[in-house]
Amino acid sequence: MILKLNLKLRERPHDNRFEDAAADPATAQREVLRDLIARNARTAFGREHGFASMRGPEDFRRMVPLRDYEAFRPYVRRIDAGETAVLTADPVNMLTTTSGTTGEPKLIPVTTPWREKMAGLMRLWYYRAMRQHPAMFDRKVLSIVSPAIEGHTPGGIPYGAMSGIVFKRTPWVVRNHYAVPYEVCLIQDYQARYFVTMRLALAQSVSCLGTPNPTSLLRLAETGEKEAEAIIRAIRDGTLGIPEPPMHASSGRLREQILGVIGKRLEADPGRARELERLVEHHGRLLPRDAWPELRLVACWLGGSAGIHAKRLAWFYGDAPLRDLGLIASEGRMTIPLADGTAAGALAIHANFYEF
Repeated sequence: MILKLNLKLRERPHDNRFEDAAADPATAQREVLRDLIARNARTAFGREHGFASMRGPEDFRRMVPLRDYEAFRPYVRRIDAGETAVLTADPVNMLTTTSGTTGEPKLIPVTTPWREKMAGLMRLWYYRAMRQHPAMFDRKVLSIVSPAIEGHTPGGIPYGAMSGIVFKRTPWVVRNHYAVPYEVCLIQDYQARYFVTMRLALAQSVSCLGTPNPTSLLRLAETGEKEAEAIIRAIRDGTLGIPEPPMHASSGRLREQILGVIGKRLEADPGRARELERLVEHHGRLLPRDAWPELRLVACWLGGSAGIHAKRLAWFYGDAPLRDLGLIASEGRMTIPLADGTAAGALAIHANFYEF
């Protein structure tokens, strides 16, 4: 109830801005671009491309030609070397990773305002989804993310996955509703990570779950089915269920802290274990659709090749509606879906500038 009220009060004004921008996209885009140009006019990139003399989208398109990531890599290297105000006036406090075709990873600068914007757009997604699915927060939320910090560049700047960055910026009222703590994503071995995720989640009632790639949800369900006996035993006994797994941790002390957070969730629950045993006895297997009868929404990508895998989710998760998470990349969130069952969504016209 607190989570729902918080989202309604906090995100209604944001949703109004989103609606207003969609009603007059040209004006909204000029305002977004004007703010970006003004904020970053004195950066190295801004000076090189004449931001101070730009008057609108036409100037921007003419003075800032399209280019691939390799054209920006020298700027990122300057940032890593300690230079400030290279691409952004706001300090770069970390880098997010993105896949590419070259051997060298692609790193996208992250600033505090950018993180706040991304977290705000995620809350807007929740708010929009909740309006159509009021019961999606009645129980726990299961979210699968990657580590926010996966390593450090030669210059000492931390880098990591956008999903983990946004997860850690989620308000406490939302984080407290998660079935699995962030620390689980720090388990290095993928199979161990999936096992621990299901061991913790199956001990609870889940009403909403999501992660961008539907194959992760398939693997999660397959792990629960394959490891049902071990998971049920761990829930009954209050144990992790597997040997202590390797962690993404820079020190023994940090490792102990991570395991301590996970350990607090390992309460023995013979009653829940018996419920799950009865499901196995009745259905011959343990599937999320039976373990979580109050599941109200499954969120993942539904377009492209991901959509092919998403069609398999019903077997494991039942008839819970599927809702696309939107077009999300390391560079930012581009769309906010407005309906279930489609990859389409409205452009986040109030948050980003689009040249097309």
